[in-house]
Amino acid sequence: MNGIQELVVQELFEMINKKYETTVSFFEIYGGRCYDLLNAKAPLTILEDKNNNIQINGLVEKSADGAKELFNIMQQGNAIRTTHATVANDTSSRSHSICQVIIKGSGDAVVGKLVLVDLAGSERAQDTQSNNRQRRIEGAEINKR
Repeated sequence: MNGIQELVVQELFEMINKKYETTVSFFEIYGGRCYDLLNAKAPLTILEDKNNNIQINGLVEKSADGAKELFNIMQQGNAIRTTHATVANDTSSRSHSICQVIIKGSGDAVVGKLVLVDLAGSERAQDTQSNNRQRRIEGAEINKR
């Protein structure tokens, strides 16, 4: 995901040309729970408001003034995302990660939102038989969604 994130960030800042404020939030869903990747994996609560919009209570948004700063914030989130070694991959993502880049104009009006989603690695059940019990449980959880 790093390569895609870097390309997106470069293109984004070339297009907006510092005319807008840019913020980013980054969270993961692991084991049916939600954690803030920009706030030391603080647990988050996902709720639905009266207008049927999803609200994530406590989610930190960090401001970024340029492409390099935004990419560095994304790297911080990627670094603490839940990964474990499996038979198929040394660093298999075990969580779904959601990175939201929000572009605001004057008066904090949202003029754009980019959502980058990286789904957890899912392996076929027959390929995971030699994984330990915890990895098999994670794999079953990932595959049932």
